[in-house]
Amino acid sequence: LGGVEPRAWFRTHAVAQGGDGAVCKVDERGTTLERLKEKFAHATVNAKTNPGGYVAIAHYDDTHARLLRRDEVLHIFSPLTRKASAGGGGIPVVLQTYIPPAHGLRYCVSYAY
Repeated sequence: LGGVEPRAWFRTHAVAQGGDGAVCKVDERGTTLERLKEKFAHATVNAKTNPGGYVAIAHYDDTHARLLRRDEVLHIFSPLTRKASAGGGGIPVVLQTYIPPAHGLRYCVSYAY
């Protein structure tokens, strides 16, 4: 996010919506900072299953991760934030949609870049 468009955007075919649960890559033409910002800006939060109000997990290049609320994610997309964080490690290398744990399961991501 440090001043360049995202390299890739992956999503799952939601089983609840008739999909098979497979991970697929979004067409590169639709992989823009503005589209990602819209996705997180309109993320729904169920206060009963997600009392923390989290919408994303940010993974940083020093391998730490942090849960983020909507306002924190949108702050990352601010041009001033990206400029100030360039080279400073403040911009995540991966943003993952937060899925609240359910039925004893927690969803995790692994990545390599």
